[in-house]
Amino acid sequence: MGTQKSRKFLLCCAIALFATAAFGQGIYMESNTSGGPLGDKVMPSKTFMMPKMFRQEGNNEVTIMRLDREKVYHLDPEKKTYSEMTFAELEEAAKKASAEMNSHMAEMQAKMKDMPEAQRQMMEKMMGGKIAGMMSEGKIEVSGPGEKKTISGYSCAKFAATKDGKDYVTIWATKDIKGFDVLRKDWEQFSSKMMSMVPNGKGLADAFKKVEGVAIQTDMAGITTLVTKVEQQSTPASQFEVPAGYTKVDSPLKQATAH
Repeated sequence: MGTQKSRKFLLCCAIALFATAAFGQGIYMESNTSGGPLGDKVMPSKTFMMPKMFRQEGNNEVTIMRLDREKVYHLDPEKKTYSEMTFAELEEAAKKASAEMNSHMAEMQAKMKDMPEAQRQMMEKMMGGKIAGMMSEGKIEVSGPGEKKTISGYSCAKFAATKDGKDYVTIWATKDIKGFDVLRKDWEQFSSKMMSMVPNGKGLADAFKKVEGVAIQTDMAGITTLVTKVEQQSTPASQFEVPAGYTKVDSPLKQATAH
């Protein structure tokens, strides 16, 4: 259950990360994620970003990513434990996880063809339904900017991504936040590494590179992430380190793909 919880959190973090902006020396952002595996629950998160350093807090977990070290850390503040993986280990584990999921999905889909309709629908829901489909591989195309509306006080334009011609992700982005380009390269690297933790992550990261401005609202697979607050803020370097007194444990993602 711990590994499943971590994977759900990583998916939500990955989507929330697309809303990250950067200007000045750093950024502080608050957002709410709801829907999908969260059900009726709303998961608030806090994001801190400085050059080459990223920290996200939410769901009683903390993710720290260091581009300068090519490492990602996962902290459990309640248990005072942490795990770490190099980017190379992360990408290898993600590849294995993706291959395992695709193999499992193909096997289950073959079995479901002969199931009664009611049973098949129940199995699809248990397997993740829409989310599983969204995470599969496919050709992603992005259109926009299109329709405009105000979200969280920002004037936003709509960008729509399709996969193999079907609705995939909707992003409402703004250009109202000045200085975003200062740390955009870091932002894209963070996005790419975070998205490598979920299947079809590269396609998602590439799609979001085509979005103009800062994502304020993102809708994907029934999951909605809404940015509610964005501020300039210089965060101390100590916030991007593992706190003293934490015990190192094996990464759940590495354990899940070790066999």
